[in-house]
Amino acid sequence: MRHGHNVYHYFPVSRYRNHPEYYPLVDGRRKLPERDGDGRAHVCYTNPEVVAIMIEAVRWYFDANPQAPGFSLCAADDDGMCSCDNCSRLDNGAPPFRGRERIYSDSYFAFVDTVAKAVLQSHPDRYLSAYAYDVTEPPPRHISRLPRNVVVYLTQDATQHFDEAYREEDERILDAWKTIAEHVCLYEYTNLGWFLPRNFASLTAKRIRYLSQIGIDGYYAEAHPHPAQMAPVMYLTAKLAWDPALNAEDVLDEWYQRMFREAAPHMKGFYVTLDSAWMHADRRGAWFAGLNRMWEEFAAYPPRYREVAWRHLDAAMRSARDETTRMRVQYVREGHEPAYRVSRAFEWAHSLNTRSSEDEIVRVLSEFERFMETFFRNVESNPDYADIAYRGARFHERTKWIKLDILRCIDRALAGRPEMHARLLATNATFSEMDDTAKNRRTRGYRRWTNRDMETRGVFPSYIADQPPYLPSE
Repeated sequence: MRHGHNVYHYFPVSRYRNHPEYYPLVDGRRKLPERDGDGRAHVCYTNPEVVAIMIEAVRWYFDANPQAPGFSLCAADDDGMCSCDNCSRLDNGAPPFRGRERIYSDSYFAFVDTVAKAVLQSHPDRYLSAYAYDVTEPPPRHISRLPRNVVVYLTQDATQHFDEAYREEDERILDAWKTIAEHVCLYEYTNLGWFLPRNFASLTAKRIRYLSQIGIDGYYAEAHPHPAQMAPVMYLTAKLAWDPALNAEDVLDEWYQRMFREAAPHMKGFYVTLDSAWMHADRRGAWFAGLNRMWEEFAAYPPRYREVAWRHLDAAMRSARDETTRMRVQYVREGHEPAYRVSRAFEWAHSLNTRSSEDEIVRVLSEFERFMETFFRNVESNPDYADIAYRGARFHERTKWIKLDILRCIDRALAGRPEMHARLLATNATFSEMDDTAKNRRTRGYRRWTNRDMETRGVFPSYIADQPPYLPSE
């Protein structure tokens, strides 16, 4: 059941540059990889020579690795798939799915089907994995049953099942795949590098019970966990995966008690508040919600939940008597503090108007500065946090949006007050840095993209009355 984006490895542009027909036709032009190993590079999945090369590569791999149980036929991590005549003949007419206008399941799984049938003849005891992912998530329409050596990894995000309609659609897709493939595994996204809380233990209990009832062959989670905010989810997932019949509430109560001892009641209150916010915040489910779009994170953490959760952490700190307990509570508090600070800065910024005082504006800037400070000190410097989500470029890309959003709110509040604007620019380093970010030519495309995405997705905090794009479209 090995899986991972892999097909592109077998079509290096250095070898096949003279065969542009091996690569996808996108917007009327063949899209060749920029370099060997380009993980965004698809191939034309209906090209007979591409299929033949892939069959030969798989057979060679299994011959060279007799102990290997499987091989990944998973496509590249990109939605720019082929629209040549042969591919389009299969894909045309596929209905849109969750905002994706073009679906390519038919052409891609025709490729998987053909390769799998050939390999089944030569290596009947091996398996080939394929992703039902993004533009290939819905099942193909023209294949009634895939060969028995195909393992489909269906990518879903059950964290969005607070939305009943979203959950029902996920379950319909999973049921449909189980009629087409003998082996179906789940590939789920449990965090996506969120800064704000993403504790959904109550959903986890329901999801794993459901999966155990309908039957799946494997479960894989791309977690990038935020330990301070997600520990109950990760623990509960592990326990229920071994024994889905366990009572989820009992499992968590035992964890709270063993982990936090005398502070357990308040720490349970903290995590239950996070879970309640996740389940009851006014928003709809969305694929990859919050990935590089912090406004979707704010939508999941309304102020009243935020303040109750913080009070629980303060109470837990006061109740901790044992040094180990105190350190554990402090670890959670430090991990959660950046989320608390940036959420307050966002809310306060959107409450500003032309009558707001200079102190109120400085309060917003100071809280954002505390967010940055606590994030660098408590999260980025801590190896417990996944580097892909909480370090380096991705953090700065995600904070560009919140900087620009806060700047827009402050600029609007300062309209007609040039002296105050100039004074803040000269005396407040945070405000000056935000202004520099907005003027940097490299942020222009980012702002245009973000505006379009907001208009498309429409997920924005319901508790913020002002919901236009954060800056005028450019």
